Amino acid sequence: MITDQEILAIQNNKNMITDQEMLDLMELQASEYSGMGGDLVAAIGILVLSRFYGWRVTRLVASRRQWKVTNEIFGNMRTMTPERGKYARKSVGLALADKIGDYWSYMRGQKNSKEDPKKSRHMIVDVADTDAK
Repeated sequence: MITDQEILAIQNNKNMITDQEMLDLMELQASEYSGMGGDLVAAIGILVLSRFYGWRVTRLVASRRQWKVTNEIFGNMRTMTPERGKYARKSVGLALADKIGDYWSYMRGQKNSKEDPKKSRHMIVDVADTDAK
């Protein structure tokens, strides 16, 4: 859960673009864009939501293709928007990703672990089974 102090740090993030810079960027890209209109609409939505929820949340909800298109249109979302925005705490998906993040890093071979990944997988399945009842 994100604290009020973390929210203040996010709002003071010097790497994050300002509201006016975001509007200027959207106007520039809208005027110069040629391609599928739906891609531009989705990219603008991802940019705006990333300001409020952070790029981690929007990365979770956007498709891989749409995330790539958004970064092609607007640039690197990770440098323009906070990692976790002031509403990131509302994301159940992010909370779940935080809990199982080490498991997925291990499965991708990005992290060594002494823990058996099968136990982690079963733990997640057991939690899901409990919630379903």
